[in-house]
Amino acid sequence: MEQPIESIITEDDLAYLQTLSPELLEKVDSLLYAKTSERWSKIAMVISKANKEVKILDPNITYDQLLSRLHIIIKSGKLSSQGNINIMRFSEVRRT
Repeated sequence: MEQPIESIITEDDLAYLQTLSPELLEKVDSLLYAKTSERWSKIAMVISKANKEVKILDPNITYDQLLSRLHIIIKSGKLSSQGNINIMRFSEVRRT
């Protein structure tokens, strides 16, 4: 059985995101949200689908930084989650 790997969002990840403009972060959040639906989707798939478009905006953004942004969207109430959201392949999100 595959062992889940927990993503660790570091202080460096958060510090990098703080250097980005609010407009860019809004675009990143919109891209992540656009890859969700009313059906449950694996967080890893949502991030993977958004990653190509995000890399056009900023090639330095990492999967863990995208996960951090997804946490913010979940906390805002726009998405529901199930499972440990720090383990991308073993958790899911959907629009609320």
